[in-house]
This record gives sequence, structure tokens and C-alpha cells, in this order.
Amino acid sequence: MATNPKVAIAGVGEARGGRATGKTTVQLYAEAFLDLLGDCPIDPASIDGVLTSSPDAEPHHMFSTWLTEYLGLRPKFTSAVQMGGATPHSNMALAAALVESGRCGAVMVADGDNRATKFSRKDKIQAMSSQVGHLSSIEPPHEFDGPYGPTAPALYGMMATRHMYEYGSTPEQFARIAVAFRAHGAPNDGGCGARGAKKGRGHRRKPVTVEDVLASPMIAWPLHRDECALISDWGTAILVTTPEYASELRRDPVYLLGLGQAHQGYNPYQAPSITSFPISESADDAFAAAGISRDEVDVLELYDSFTSTAMVTLENMGFCGAGEGGAFVEAGYIDLGGSLPTNTHGGLLSYNGGHGHFIVEATRQLRGECGERQVAGAKIAVSQGTAALASSSITLVLGT
Repeated sequence: MATNPKVAIAGVGEARGGRATGKTTVQLYAEAFLDLLGDCPIDPASIDGVLTSSPDAEPHHMFSTWLTEYLGLRPKFTSAVQMGGATPHSNMALAAALVESGRCGAVMVADGDNRATKFSRKDKIQAMSSQVGHLSSIEPPHEFDGPYGPTAPALYGMMATRHMYEYGSTPEQFARIAVAFRAHGAPNDGGCGARGAKKGRGHRRKPVTVEDVLASPMIAWPLHRDECALISDWGTAILVTTPEYASELRRDPVYLLGLGQAHQGYNPYQAPSITSFPISESADDAFAAAGISRDEVDVLELYDSFTSTAMVTLENMGFCGAGEGGAFVEAGYIDLGGSLPTNTHGGLLSYNGGHGHFIVEATRQLRGECGERQVAGAKIAVSQGTAALASSSITLVLGT
């Protein structure tokens, strides 16, 4: 194991998001920032780096500078990154580089969007406007597949279909993933909320069975509604700094032991396979940098946009072999109490459709703060971000 980590997480925070809140994107960011300050008593003036996402629902010119102005921060370095579901993971890699180089002493990695509010089906004008805005911004290479091609669920449905064709996996095995993550999200009464919140805002907290999942409406064969990511409002904030400074701020900082990245492109039509992805490369690099083997991982928080994403991620990360994911989840290995508790907060399928909460949950698991869903004695957690179907991959290994 890496014995001299150079980067640590000193604090985390989340907004009161979840279902449509009526809040703006910057309000969600601000709530996450205030929650971070409650978790980690840093002077805001000491935060000299701010890395954000570029919101989809409420875009803004030079968003990161607008946000830092709103929060009253004056960073030496700020940037807004767009890497889909792997955006906060990408920003964690950049934050680590800034801290290790000495360019910044304390970097906030923040992520948020108000998609549930802005893309609400109840507001037909909003929904129509967001769709027209999306289509009008499509560049020439996407002038046909954008408006007329497959939707995101259809693409991930193709991933599931191909996996079933290649390996004989079944709809029941994919549904078993949704069952596990819903079970993990059910007791999460801090769902999508600030520390100490009395009532959670996790979208789906009622436990389900495989039969329930398969009886939910079909979205894109073979994926049902309960196998698809939620559309949510969210905000997260993570403070990255040196181990020495983190130890001054908290008695139990979490350390970045290793990270890896691998990217092969954007369009699924260009991918050489839709069951084998660069996830394997980023995971290999991260585990090698951390000096650990896969059987040392106590908890896994992986991007689960659909059950098919989770299935191929488990296999590509090497926790089971190609085509063995179905049997792996059926055996209960990803359950709380299994050998690899996965998405202990519920993930995108139960907790929230945001991105940064995977890193937040991994941090809280290592700090032993997760109550009923706590993995006993957790010392190593992996947070996996994927994007562009799964063609972009960033793996983080965190430890106590």
C-alpha cells in the first residue's frame, strides 16, 4: 500500500437536493459549500483552488468564475470541466496535481446541477425549451444522430443486449443490481441532504425485488425504469489539500492513495466493443499506484447510470471475469455484508442522479459515518467514474 500519500480529503459537503427543489444551480453549489464548511472548519479565504463542472440544465458563460464570485472566493486557479459522469473524478485528478505541485494549498472540487427542476415534465415549456436548446447546439457531426438517433437509455440497452448475447447474462441478473442498490439506499435517511438533516431526499428508498424491477415500465429493451439513473437536483463539495493541512483541520482525513485515467473517445459508434472498455486500464493504473490488490478493497462506489453500466464496470475493473458479472451479483458479493459492498448509499439508481456523491460516500465510509449502511472496518474505498457510455474512465483509490 502507498505509505506516503501526498494528497488528502479534509472535508465533504452536500446540498439538500434530490427531487425538483426549485433551486438554482448556484444555490445548490452554495448549500454544498456551506455543508463542507460545517464538516471541515477551514477559513474560506484559504481555499485557493476551485474546480467545478459545467452544468447542463443551467449553463453559464465562465461558470467557475461566476460561482467563485457568488461564494465570495478568490482562487489562484479555477476551471469548469465537462467529463460527464466522471467530471468530479477528473477534477480530483487535477486537484491532486495542483496540490502536489504546490500551486494550490486547498482546492475545492464542486459539482452540481438542477436537472430535476429545469427538466421537469410538469413544466412543458421548460421541457420543450431544454430539448430545443439541446438540439440547436448540436454540431454538424451530430445533426442526424442527435435528433433522430438512439436515446441514452437505448445505447445502454444495447450494452445490456450485447452482454446477454456474448455471455448469456439475463434480465434477472441485471435487475439484481437495482435490487441491491435500492436496498442500500433505503436506510440512507441523510439522502441527498446536509449533515444532520432529519429527513432524506433520496429519490427511491422503498426496497424492491427482481420481480418488481422487471415489472416496472420498459424504457429501452431490456432496461426497465428501475434500472435507469434518476434525474435529480444535486450539489457536492470536496476539499482536497496536503495530508499535513488535512490533519490540522480534521482528526480523520482520507488519503488519495492512487488514481488512473484512460480514454478512447466519445461516440459509442466508434467504440471497438460495448462490453469491454478502458475502465480496465484506469483501474489497473490506480491499483498499481496505490500498491494494493483488488481483494483489499473494502467498499466500491461506481457510476451506475444504468444496471448495464454497473455490470460491465464490475467486470472491467477486474472484480470478476468477463461475462461473470451476472453470477457475481446474484451471489450477493455487491451487497452490504458481501465481499465487495457496492454503492452503499444507493448510487444513481436509488440515491441521486448526481456525480460527486460517489466520492463523498467513499469518504464517509472510510470515516465510519454511514450508520446502518456502514461497512465495518472499511480502510480502502474505490470510487469509479465513467462517461461517454464507458469510453472515458477515472478510478480513485482512497484510504484511511
